[in-house]
Amino acid sequence: MFRIGFTGILTALLLGGCSSSMRVATQLPSKEDKKVIEMEMPSLLPHFGETDWRGGILGQLSRPLGTDSYRASSWDRSGGNADARPIPSGGKLTLAELEGPGVVTHIWCTVAAEEYYSRKLILRAWWDGAEEPSIEAPLGDFFAVGHGIDRPVNSLPIRVTSDGRARNCFWPMPFHKSARFEIENQGAETVRSFYYYIDYKRVPSLPNDELYFHARYRQEWPCPKIDLQGINLDGAQNYVILETEGRGTYVGCNLSITNNAPGWWGEGDDFFWIDGKTEPRLNGTGSEDYFCDAWGMREIDGLFYGCPLFSGLKLGDVCTVYRFHIADPIPFKKSLKFSIEHGHANDRSDNFSSVAYWYQDRPFTNKNKVFFVPPVEERVSNQAKATLELPQAVARILAERKAGRLDKAAQIADAFIQKFPDSVSSQQMAILTAYDKQALGKDSEAVELFTQVADTWPDSDAGQVAKAELWRRAGERRAMISITCDNAYTLYLDGVELGSGNDLRTLRTYQTLLMPGKHVLAVEAKNRRGTCGLVAAIRSGDLSLESDSTWKVSREPGELWKNTEYDDSGWQNATVHGQGFDSEYYSQRTFGLPGIPEQAGWIWADENSRDGDVVYFRKVLEVVE
Repeated sequence: MFRIGFTGILTALLLGGCSSSMRVATQLPSKEDKKVIEMEMPSLLPHFGETDWRGGILGQLSRPLGTDSYRASSWDRSGGNADARPIPSGGKLTLAELEGPGVVTHIWCTVAAEEYYSRKLILRAWWDGAEEPSIEAPLGDFFAVGHGIDRPVNSLPIRVTSDGRARNCFWPMPFHKSARFEIENQGAETVRSFYYYIDYKRVPSLPNDELYFHARYRQEWPCPKIDLQGINLDGAQNYVILETEGRGTYVGCNLSITNNAPGWWGEGDDFFWIDGKTEPRLNGTGSEDYFCDAWGMREIDGLFYGCPLFSGLKLGDVCTVYRFHIADPIPFKKSLKFSIEHGHANDRSDNFSSVAYWYQDRPFTNKNKVFFVPPVEERVSNQAKATLELPQAVARILAERKAGRLDKAAQIADAFIQKFPDSVSSQQMAILTAYDKQALGKDSEAVELFTQVADTWPDSDAGQVAKAELWRRAGERRAMISITCDNAYTLYLDGVELGSGNDLRTLRTYQTLLMPGKHVLAVEAKNRRGTCGLVAAIRSGDLSLESDSTWKVSREPGELWKNTEYDDSGWQNATVHGQGFDSEYYSQRTFGLPGIPEQAGWIWADENSRDGDVVYFRKVLEVVE
């Protein structure tokens, strides 16, 4: 008879199915397989019957169970519909006190509370009367989304729906004698409504070596930037996600990052030291590789890995990623230390926070003092808050602009700047407000804002625009050209290269002179993958031009295409994919490209987005005396 090993049996149990290959996988385990199962996962043994039709989890549901199901919940004991529990500021709510032996199989909750509540509420759980909680994490972070915001998650052990407000956990949590769950409100306001279920089963007994579930939060704000000359062999300065002693199994983590500088945070390798060995047993090749993606991160979800939040790579942008080792758990007999670099060889100083998930043969003791939850005011950064609140502010500003109420739009932007004075979003808001005030005839206020931004944030996108705008105002023939592209461009004026860029989210603004006469702006643009588009604006004296359908485009330009004498009559007109902040690129956080007016068009050769596409643009302009 054909036999498969333990991995194949476990796969069959998880995946199920009725194909002939799956029926083979559900044949009786061999004596050798049974020994492995008895040692590693004894609860699987009852699932193997004498026939081959019980494939997968659903195929086991017709077998009688030797357990009883129970639930602790927030239901209204009076029989009414007041099923929620309030939690005062600084207060704690006991969710469940359970008698063992038993296994918690499901946790659900939903909350109505103040902003960023999921970083301000702390979930804790204790097993068998332990002094320290084996679960201690902000509510949102436990459910795989950091930064205090709500986002959907679609994984096997954690499922979050209803725009991130309905949180579900399916990690099994066995206990011998007792279990206690608690939620603490560390926010400034009363939690208006906390609804919850904790479903569990009582069992006759558990094996003596049954492992306890753990989930613990920690953060390092910021991770220290270190000059290791690009070489990191010992991992001594890495960000530590888990460090523990005992026998157990590591089953995953989530990691949340706030960018404290523009650029890619994810070149960090992962290191696993197991059972006290001086050399790591598992070495990785990059942060996005450990989290099962490649060439950066983007918002995705999946059973075992995902990225529920990715706002970009500018200062203040935020990201959360998760990785669950369910198909590939990592066992340890004595100890485990898992860490990851922050940047390449720890050359970045971003804010890292994480939750590690693991099973262990004893309730938690914080022997190495790795895990702690800092005060509530230290768990949501102003940079992250500004990034997260920007879309709502932008929506209000755009609505006021479309209604012609520029003064109201400027007031909203001013309020945002006062709330988040040091954020990159405020830099962008300040430039946009300056343009609004300029349009309202409040030129002195506009100049004051341009000067403030140029002096305060000289190296930012907004600072470059402010300096160029002030420079333009100093002479009628002085011009500023702002441009960005998905994905890369090289810009020429009258055949002379002005500069280039390769990041959609990084606007570049160039200062130049436009003497009276004919000029040509020429751009070579490249698309690496996905959507494609270029947006640009030119301002000189009273001249104001934006990218639109009057720009000419070609894929085979000819030798002298960058020069004013070139005949482009055979070129086609550009296709406009969208305008300003209403285009598809708005979702990629291009709002706040401060030198680009909202009437500017995102243009390309046609409607198609071809990977590797290269196109050439020309715009002829005439400057008069």
